[in-house]
Amino acid sequence: MASAADPKSAHPFLPTEIDQAHEEAPSPNVYHLVGTSNVKQPLAAAKPEAQPLQSAEQGYYPQSGIHPRYQNPEAMMEKQEIDEVPSWEKRFPRLGGIFEKAHSLRTRYNDYLAEFAGTLTLVLLGDGVLATVILYPEGTETSVWLMVSFGWGFALTMALFVSGGVSGGHVNPAITFAAACLRGFPWRKVPGYVAMQLLGAFCGAGLLFGLVKSSIDHRDGGERHVLGLKGTGGIFATYPQPWITIGTAFLAEAFATGVLVLCIYAITDERNMPGTRIAPLAIGFALTAISMSLGFQTGFAVNPARDLGPRVFTACAGYSSSPFHAFTKYAWVPVVAPFVGAVLGGLVYDFFINHPRLEIREDRRHS
Repeated sequence: MASAADPKSAHPFLPTEIDQAHEEAPSPNVYHLVGTSNVKQPLAAAKPEAQPLQSAEQGYYPQSGIHPRYQNPEAMMEKQEIDEVPSWEKRFPRLGGIFEKAHSLRTRYNDYLAEFAGTLTLVLLGDGVLATVILYPEGTETSVWLMVSFGWGFALTMALFVSGGVSGGHVNPAITFAAACLRGFPWRKVPGYVAMQLLGAFCGAGLLFGLVKSSIDHRDGGERHVLGLKGTGGIFATYPQPWITIGTAFLAEAFATGVLVLCIYAITDERNMPGTRIAPLAIGFALTAISMSLGFQTGFAVNPARDLGPRVFTACAGYSSSPFHAFTKYAWVPVVAPFVGAVLGGLVYDFFINHPRLEIREDRRHS
């Protein structure tokens, strides 16, 4: 007599019939557990034990079908992400170890890489608009300023679409700092975010410089100037109007950044007016409005990375130290003032809009 632990006595089918039934049944998908409707579930002892992910020698990704590790609804999304094999990994299977390390780095630092890509997009497109109006001055001052305002607004919109779903789309050290102070953003991530934003801005300026270098050479004859008739430094960094004092410039930058943060918090607050799907476009329009109304005195940097990264690049690209000494060493203003303005703008939103309005809404909901 077979013992109680013998699977043959506990299951009505022979092993060969079980295998045949599984072969005839349709292949399972990620929304169902292993097993078919016409075959009874095997004993728990007969189920394969969960195995760890395969090593690089065996191939980084598991075989097709449901891996024992993913035979539960909680792990379905994880399996879907792992099974999405990029085509270039299929074409070069011998480089599986390199791809495994790259995938691990992308997974671990994905939000930082998104900040890099988003800030690079912002600077490349935004400074590209400035290159157009400076190197090809065809329009009037009014039309040029409108083009700059809308150009930077659309550049910010595209940057948020690039990075918003992964990292939150800060693309601005002042926004990151305000989020850490007022929105619970982890302080441990702030240095990495700021570093990648600065690096992204630097690389964005470098890419733009490579694209328009011939036009810059045509304008200044190969001798780099920040200001003046042959000046091209304004393509990359911001500079105030010549009659503006440092104190006025600081207030202008801080105030403009505060208004930007106030608008961002209002747009992204789902308990205020839900509409986060259009948030990147709305935030871009907010920057356009700030440019048109508040930005003419200083060039509305409102972003330390957007100004400092390209300014450092211009110093490395033949402009010597002029980007840091122009207008009585103005370079520190668009770096420091946005941090102050961002926190103040967030505090204004929280004091005047956030908590009082939420309490009123809760009272109405229960009344």
